[in-house]
Amino acid sequence: MYKLTVVAGPTRGATFAVASGETTLGRQTGNSITLASSKVSKRHCTVRVVDTDVTLTDLGSSNGTFVNGELTKQKKLKVGDRIGVGEYIFELSKPMVRAPAPMAVMRPSSVQQSAAFTTGVTSVTQHQEPTDLPGKIFWTIENKLMPFLYGLAFKNEWRVLVIALMSTLVLGNLVLSVYPVLEQNQQNLINEMKKRASFIAKQIAEKNSQFLAARMETKTDIGSIDSAEGVRIAYLTDVEGRILAPANKMNQYVSSGPEGAVMSRARIQYRKGLEVGMSEVSDDVVVAIEPIRVLSTQLGRNVTIGLAVASLDAGSVKIDLGEVGVTYSKSLIFTALFGGLISFLIYRVTLKPLEVLNDDMDKVLKGEISQITHEFKFEELNPLWAIIRSALQRIPKQGSEGEAHLDGGISPEEVIGPLRALGASNRFAVMVLDANRKIVFVNANFEEATGIRADSVQGQDVASVARDQSLSPFLNDLMDRAANGVDSVIEDTEFSGVAHQCSITAFGSPPKCYLFYAVRAEG
Repeated sequence: MYKLTVVAGPTRGATFAVASGETTLGRQTGNSITLASSKVSKRHCTVRVVDTDVTLTDLGSSNGTFVNGELTKQKKLKVGDRIGVGEYIFELSKPMVRAPAPMAVMRPSSVQQSAAFTTGVTSVTQHQEPTDLPGKIFWTIENKLMPFLYGLAFKNEWRVLVIALMSTLVLGNLVLSVYPVLEQNQQNLINEMKKRASFIAKQIAEKNSQFLAARMETKTDIGSIDSAEGVRIAYLTDVEGRILAPANKMNQYVSSGPEGAVMSRARIQYRKGLEVGMSEVSDDVVVAIEPIRVLSTQLGRNVTIGLAVASLDAGSVKIDLGEVGVTYSKSLIFTALFGGLISFLIYRVTLKPLEVLNDDMDKVLKGEISQITHEFKFEELNPLWAIIRSALQRIPKQGSEGEAHLDGGISPEEVIGPLRALGASNRFAVMVLDANRKIVFVNANFEEATGIRADSVQGQDVASVARDQSLSPFLNDLMDRAANGVDSVIEDTEFSGVAHQCSITAFGSPPKCYLFYAVRAEG
């Protein structure tokens, strides 16, 4: 079994299984892998798997198929090769075969899923992408955008991330609000120019229609219209485009430039019977044409015998880049100031509950109050408040003479509760043992690191369930040292050949339970 992963393109991150036999890629529905892109042919290429041989064959696609950047008709592939299909780039890989995980592991709790997201790690098994538009939007945000933002949050200060997001909002607002207004304003100016050009053309037509009807072409005249501000040309022509007026252009033809292109299309329309004027914008030039029609006694209907043409330079009314820059700058300044204010308010409102929590924790530790308060409506932090309150209640308090009063230790259930509430962060492998050193809890990372499964180890000795025979003596040594009064024992070891830093803590004297956790060593 192989798989193709989209490493670049519209659906980056998507993965497709490639089983034995033939897998087709193409734009048309019915392919094994359907790629919605105009740059992908209906049936673009195939990937054939026979035993350990993987062969790519192009099916005569329009844009070709590439392997590691080279145009290819047919090529044997190896793991790691990159295949270019239109806008998509796939990477061929062969995933490691794993034993099926127990049902308890395959259906993680909502808390565990939440913890996976808060550590910036995407779950291996994701929900299938919805088909409805709202579902697709939320699915994309949750599975594509949020993991990226979580990664940034782990690498940067929270306030830096908020400032970056607000800056994105400011620029997005600028583009989505100011630019359409400028575009609409430009369009309104063009529409006004069309009206003016049409008005000029109608004036020429009304002034000369009687002369054309009487076939007195030498008396036609357009006056001084062609010298008006912004007017490129003003002509009176016959249907073939031969200029009748002004006199200095007589018998020339309008065949070039934007006016010539528009007139060529207009003649076709008027020969087909179009009776009204028309206006178009071509190459930043507004061209208006008004027909001059007379009654033909032979045909018994009105026919077009001349055209009044007027064109204006649309570039003369385009918004100057300097004006655009000033407009954008003003909007950017005011929006940035407002966005900065909102960012500051969000920062302060979010920080205040944590400041109160910090002050209350200090007061509880000093014995000034009995427990932390919980006045703010911050539902997402409720689990944190509950865990901290529970932990503070178990910390030795200072008596009136400065003597500590111990509560006799913590039970395994009291340790497991906060671990489950937190989801036992994906970074740590965690195990809890009772006073008799029997396993009472392991998390998913511990299962993966050691092979000890949660569904079969409750109440068991480590030695009876561990695959690695050295694990039991190692843990017993740590527990012995922790039981002898060492606050926290830290040692390095390997699980399945991977170095981990391990720590164990004993609760109570004698210990009521042991908390063991390990984290993958850096480097």
